[in-house]
Amino acid sequence: MELRRLNLAFAYILIPTIFVPVHIRILYILIKRKSFRSMQCYRIIAQMELLTLFIIPFYISMGMTIMLNGELVPVTLVLVSINDCSLNVVTALDVILALNRLRVVCNLQYPRLIDTLIQIIVWLGWTLGLVAVLSPYLGYTYLNDHMVMVPDMRRDWQLPYVLFQTYFGMFCDSVTLLIYTSIASYMGYLKWKKRYPYVCAHDRQLLVQQMVSFAGDLAAQVTYRVMFNIASTSRNVDLVTYLCRAVDFLDILNYIALPPILCLLINRTLRKAVLINYNVHYLS
Repeated sequence: MELRRLNLAFAYILIPTIFVPVHIRILYILIKRKSFRSMQCYRIIAQMELLTLFIIPFYISMGMTIMLNGELVPVTLVLVSINDCSLNVVTALDVILALNRLRVVCNLQYPRLIDTLIQIIVWLGWTLGLVAVLSPYLGYTYLNDHMVMVPDMRRDWQLPYVLFQTYFGMFCDSVTLLIYTSIASYMGYLKWKKRYPYVCAHDRQLLVQQMVSFAGDLAAQVTYRVMFNIASTSRNVDLVTYLCRAVDFLDILNYIALPPILCLLINRTLRKAVLINYNVHYLS
């Protein structure tokens, strides 16, 4: 049992800790370099990187809680609430980033102020959501015997909040999928008409990066829905424990590990800036 506890704690701590310096480095480059800071798409990505730094502490604290046999539960309960709200905002920012790619690739003429206003609304939602999840009406509970954090369904607002998360995630993913499908259809139509849209190499790399990242988000959301349906109808505590833990590690892989890997593999411009401190004066 103790070996299992240590292995589980080690997994929670190790993976996020490895990627912390990478996320900090990417965020630093996006904020410091004017060439990135001046582009709205990178400002959105910078916000997602910032949210990732809000997401990571929960998993490290969860690992420490498991290792110390529940001694850090009060801290972890606060961090899981911050994690919860931040994941919702990342899902919403996926929509805004997809809209930005739609505007650039399809050359749509609408004010950038619209994207900015949506971002402000999203962050206001994050603030209000954080106040709500830290209130006595919402929260989680730690099952020490099973070494897992689960929603506390005894609280008044917990079930409506879980349902809101479910439908909010489905709505955002549906809109994002529709946008990327529209972009792919538009480019396919122009290719069929032998009228190739001008999309610079940098924008192509960024589009591919975000579409692959969204595919991971979509797969994660579908998995969440299946797991939630099973967990909500099952009275098997071991099964619910397994599903909750699987969701945690899916989040770690999808929101912490995958984005920087895709960024460094696909986005050559950002890779140069992050890895070799290459000073980019313009993006092309």
